[in-house]
Amino acid sequence: MLFSKHRIVLKETKMYKQQSIGHSRKEVLISPEETTLGKPEMHENNITGISKNCSPIIKYIFVKTTKTAGSAVTTLFFRYAVTHNLIAVANLETHELHVSDGKVNASRYSCAKHFPGYDVIANHISWYDYKALNSEIPNAKFITVLRSPYTQYESAFYYYKIHLNLKLERFNNPFKEFLDQGYHKTNNSRMRHQKRNGQLVRLGYPRLGDHNNQTKIELKISELDKELDLVMLTEYLDESCVLLKKMMCWETDDVIFGTCYRLPRPRIPITSKMENIIAEWNAGDLKLYQHFNKTLWTKIENYDGDFEGDLQQLRERKNELSSLCVDKVSELGCEAINRCYAAWKTILSKRQEERFCGTSTH
Repeated sequence: MLFSKHRIVLKETKMYKQQSIGHSRKEVLISPEETTLGKPEMHENNITGISKNCSPIIKYIFVKTTKTAGSAVTTLFFRYAVTHNLIAVANLETHELHVSDGKVNASRYSCAKHFPGYDVIANHISWYDYKALNSEIPNAKFITVLRSPYTQYESAFYYYKIHLNLKLERFNNPFKEFLDQGYHKTNNSRMRHQKRNGQLVRLGYPRLGDHNNQTKIELKISELDKELDLVMLTEYLDESCVLLKKMMCWETDDVIFGTCYRLPRPRIPITSKMENIIAEWNAGDLKLYQHFNKTLWTKIENYDGDFEGDLQQLRERKNELSSLCVDKVSELGCEAINRCYAAWKTILSKRQEERFCGTSTH
């Protein structure tokens, strides 16, 4: 097997690809037939890798985490909903889907005579509640994505502009200063749910809970292990997408997303001292990541099929589409692959408003 056991060890996986939300260009509503990813030389199923022994999964819940390439991954889930005419939670007034008192607060389209219910959730969720979500979409596949706590915490620091709030921009490495001076313990309220163990909090651990109680943290991770069907990793998105394709019985093109996310700034290496501070402060996220890092490679070891061949196929298809779409961003297939998640979400919202109410609110 190509993949050795050392990949399970967190500190030996430092080849990172940072991705963040970029500004998408103006989008227009398109018809389902215009959204096929592979319009440039679309391959037959025996090449794109769809299995003939299973049926595609069309009920799924993607629990979006913060600063983990979640927006990029959300793109493929919303795009699949558009191209397969699925009903997704899309017309939210805020960027989060609110779940409270065991209920999912999503529109039921009161203007419609009959609303059949949702097929897809792919959003930030105010409070992850497995029972409530599973009740909303019974028997859905549950998926999320995690990132190394070292780079995830750094990314959240800059995303919430903590360096500006604390006037640390004058330093060569504002994030290092933030950690060295202990501001992560005393001056981090602007980071909201990302103050401490932000990924664990996004997955339902109390924000104000006991973050030093390893027993409670391990119990939560054990619960998540039973609830989540696939935990993708930012550092291994290609490998994660191969597992996703297999689990969902989708085609290779279904799990490819484009290049609408850009690096916002130069990366400054994280020192060993900084890692130690992050590991102590975000020990819950570290345990979470280490656990699902192991499960990812276990799934790869137990993969039903030729994992290395499927991974190579995915990467070749990505490279092919990238090459085909150079200087052709507005062409049919290229527009589809490079469209960002917010645009797909808008398409879904418009389409569903028209479908159930006969009008569009956008």
